[in-house]
Amino acid sequence: MRGDGSDVPGTARPLFVVAAGIAVLAAIGILVGAPTPYSPLSMAVAIPTLLGGRVVGVLTVPLVFLATGFPLWRRTVGSPWPSFALTVLVVVLSALWHLEGWSYAVRHQGHAHAVIVTMENVIVGAVVVWFSVRFVRSRSFSHGLASHGVLGAWLAWSAFPWFGELL
Repeated sequence: MRGDGSDVPGTARPLFVVAAGIAVLAAIGILVGAPTPYSPLSMAVAIPTLLGGRVVGVLTVPLVFLATGFPLWRRTVGSPWPSFALTVLVVVLSALWHLEGWSYAVRHQGHAHAVIVTMENVIVGAVVVWFSVRFVRSRSFSHGLASHGVLGAWLAWSAFPWFGELL
C-alpha cells in the first residue's frame, strides 16, 4: 500500500478478513447449541438466528461491522467520535444487561457461569474501550479497523449474553 489513494480497492481486504473472523465467532456461538461460560451466545446473534435462521444469525453482526466501518472502506478515518460513542453505548448497555440479567443467569445457568461470563465481559469491554481510545488519539486506519473489529467480535461473542431459560 502506497498511501497515495491508489490503494483504495485493496482496503476492502482487511475489512472482509475481520468480518469473516466476526462471522466465525457468531457461528461458534450458534453451533455450540447452548450458552456456556466460554461461548455465552450473544443476543446480537441469538435474536437474528431466532428470527431468520442460522445464516442470518451468523451474518448480522459482520454486516453491521461492514456498514459502520464505511469510512474505513475509503481509507479515510474522519472523526473517530461516532465510533467512540458507539463503543460507549455498547459498553453501558452491556453493563445494564448484566445487572438486569444477573438473577436469571444465576437461576438458569448457575453462579459459576454468571461470574465467568460477567468477568469475560468486563475484561473484553475494557479492551474494547482501550482500542477505541487509541483510535480517537491516533485517527489511523489500523487503529480504526482494530477498534471496530474488536467491538464487532465482542458483539458476536458475548457482549449481551443469553441469560435465562433456553427455548
